Amino acid sequence: MRGIKSVLGLFLLAGLAWLAGCQSPAVTSMKIYIQQKNWDKAQAQGELAVKEQPQNAEAWWLLGTVYSEKKMYAKMNQAFAQATKLDSGKYKDKAENWRKSQWAQKFNESMALIKKGKLQEAKEKLRIALLIDPHQPQAWENLGYIYSEQDSMGKALSNYEKGSQLDPKNTTVLLNIAALHYNHQRYKEALAVYDSVISLDPQNKEALTQKANCSFNLGLASLRDKDYDKATSYFEEVLKINPDDPDALHDLALIYTARREEGKAAGYLERALQVNPQDYEAIHTLASLYVYQNKMDKAVPLLKRALEEKPDDAESMRLLAAIYRSQKKYDQALPLFEKVVKLDPQNAEAWNSLGLIYSYKGMKKKSEAAYKKAEKLQQK
Repeated sequence: MRGIKSVLGLFLLAGLAWLAGCQSPAVTSMKIYIQQKNWDKAQAQGELAVKEQPQNAEAWWLLGTVYSEKKMYAKMNQAFAQATKLDSGKYKDKAENWRKSQWAQKFNESMALIKKGKLQEAKEKLRIALLIDPHQPQAWENLGYIYSEQDSMGKALSNYEKGSQLDPKNTTVLLNIAALHYNHQRYKEALAVYDSVISLDPQNKEALTQKANCSFNLGLASLRDKDYDKATSYFEEVLKINPDDPDALHDLALIYTARREEGKAAGYLERALQVNPQDYEAIHTLASLYVYQNKMDKAVPLLKRALEEKPDDAESMRLLAAIYRSQKKYDQALPLFEKVVKLDPQNAEAWNSLGLIYSYKGMKKKSEAAYKKAEKLQQK
């Protein structure tokens, strides 16, 4: 029996020696405190364990979980990274799954808060989610959304762009970035982002529409600066997307009129009228161009159309009357000029034309009165 006891004693000593070699008392204590959810003491024992056994992957792993419970996420990631470095096969997936679980919890909490309109609280949850895992684009994107709702453009852009770097093919995020630029009148920056969306999704309706809007606004800015080449280029971009855009057609006509290229100007106005035959501005402007080009046969029907749209339009009436006067159709010109001076009594040119027509028709007193009125107005 004595011999047997000696053998058992040897085995017991060997077992204790093996346990001591594999697990320090600090690790054992940490596990106990983890079971008790005494996180402060678990942290203290875990930090002691990795100090005593820096090559102990399990100690680093357990310490990482403790840091997680204490919301010390930067330290959690450091501990998980060390555990993975020491034993990748065992702890890489475990660490990743732990992070995903913790991240998802905070992210879902933030989404619920966003839906309730509690943006400040949601922002804090997202910040925690990003401390847990900064490589998830959705958290950056939602932070961008919150800052945009709070009218903080710089922070919104910064967060959206970080999300886009992690998820570069996400057109929704790119559209949000472009919209921020557009709403702050940064049309060049917005245009570049809309082009990026279109390169990923050539049929993206929102990107195409907003690219046209950016180009139009940049065209207007160039037009104001009298940079007609740039303005023309931008307005032509609008027409590539929307060939029937009436504003772009009108503005191109304006540019070519300013360049004394009346033929091209008329061409754009004719296109505008094909789109909308009741477009008064196009009717009137094109009629004026035809008058300037001495194309009276084209001007007359357009001016009549203009007066159908706006019966009291004194300027279209004056132009039509002037054509009839030049063609010596005094009976047609006279009632028009008489109506012009009723609508616009300060129109010296119309009074002068009335004086001329009254004279041709032998209406001496009316002619003299009209001439007198014209002279008086011209002296002002």
